[in-house]
Amino acid sequence: MLKYIELLHKSKVRIASKIKINHCQPIGFMDGAEWMHSHMQAPLYPFKKSKIYSIVGNLKYFSCLLGSVVSIVASGLKLSSLLIGILIFYLIEVHFLFLLPILIYQVKYPISASIRATYRIGIIKAIFNVIPIGCYMIMGLFNFRKPLFNWYLGCLAIVIWYEEEVRAWIR
Repeated sequence: MLKYIELLHKSKVRIASKIKINHCQPIGFMDGAEWMHSHMQAPLYPFKKSKIYSIVGNLKYFSCLLGSVVSIVASGLKLSSLLIGILIFYLIEVHFLFLLPILIYQVKYPISASIRATYRIGIIKAIFNVIPIGCYMIMGLFNFRKPLFNWYLGCLAIVIWYEEEVRAWIR
C-alpha cells in the first residue's frame, strides 16, 4: 500500500539518468508540465504549451486551499483544526493527483479522468502516499543549496506512479 518510498527512489534514479536536471527551471504550472513531459517515459505527444495547465493547476490548489481554510475556520481555529485542514487539503488534492500527466497525455475529460484514477487506485492509498511525498517536497525547501530538488523528485514520483498504474487503462 505504501509506495511513496519506492516512487521517490525511482524519481532519484530517473533524474540521475538525465544529462541536465534543470534544463528548464519550472515556474508555474505550464513550465512544470513541460518539465514533467521531459521526464516522462516515452511521452506520446510533443509538448504543447497551453494556458490550460495554469488554469487547472490554479483551480486545483485554489480548491484545496479553500477546502482547508473553510474546515479550519469551521472547526474553531484550534491546533486540531490545523490538522483537519491539512487532511482536507490532501483529501481534495488526491482527486486531482494525476491531472497534469493526464493533460500532457491529452486524455479526454481530464478532471473526471483524474478523479476516476484516484478512486481506481484507492482514495486511502492515494492519501497515505501523497502526504509523505508532500512532506518530502516541503522539507526540501529548507535545503538552501537546492531548495526545489525535492519538489522535482516529488513531482516526478507522481509522474512515475501515473506511468505505472494509470496510463495503461486511462485512455
